Amino acid sequence: MDCTPPPALPPGVGPPERIMLGDMVIRRWRPDDLDAKFAALSASFDHLHRWMPWAAEPPDLDTLRVEHDRQVAHWPTPDGGFTYGIFDGTGAVLGAVGLHDRVGPATLEIGYWCHVDHLGRGIITRAAGSFDHRRRFAARHHPSRNPVRRRQPAQCGGAAPSGLPVGEHRPA
Repeated sequence: MDCTPPPALPPGVGPPERIMLGDMVIRRWRPDDLDAKFAALSASFDHLHRWMPWAAEPPDLDTLRVEHDRQVAHWPTPDGGFTYGIFDGTGAVLGAVGLHDRVGPATLEIGYWCHVDHLGRGIITRAAGSFDHRRRFAARHHPSRNPVRRRQPAQCGGAAPSGLPVGEHRPA
């Protein structure tokens, strides 16, 4: 008996690879984004490591390269995820957002981080909200110890601060 849960999205269905949001763009990572991603994560380490289990240690370029190459090579990634960089009009990395197939049928979990130099500008609220409003993809947020992070799901209509979905959360 196969106990593997079905994927959140059927084959061939996925979010857009690029979303324009006025003064910023959310797009699938590209190979040439590695150095900018590394610089953004390095600059933001002191802020991120308090909240993100994957950021327990300062970023290492070789380790990041392996993960970045995996994300770039597959759409979705082998674990069913979709990973994006968030960029300003000059191409600078503002943060990242990912949709992850790890919470159950027909549901994608959303994860995100913001470059420390761009906190408090609504970047993550806008980025996370763009998936729900444009494609009606399900988005469930992890509850967080970070008080700002707890407000973001409710601000973009994705989930209550408890982490429980609210409203309609079914793929279109």
